[in-house]
Amino acid sequence: AEVQAGYRGLADALERHFSSQTETDWPELAALRRELSFDSYRWAFWNVESRAFLDRGSTDTAFPVLVPLADMLNHSPWQSDASEFTPDGFELLAETDKEEGEPL
Repeated sequence: AEVQAGYRGLADALERHFSSQTETDWPELAALRRELSFDSYRWAFWNVESRAFLDRGSTDTAFPVLVPLADMLNHSPWQSDASEFTPDGFELLAETDKEEGEPL
């Protein structure tokens, strides 16, 4: 239901934003309207949701961030506090001693 509501909100926002545009003004608009299906939105949503790390930054709201190559590291998806964004970059932390090959 959350994914469906997100898709509907995005589709409605795009339609409002581009309602005055025609396909002659912006030829890519036809492709966007055709390709932005619920299935393509759901695929993109879950790709981000399953690979992103949460950046808590200095705000009360965490937001997902894709970190190139980090999603391929051997880490546990349930250890949300094991990653940290710093001014110098991104760190994946082990909170306890680990054996070789064990997920962080």
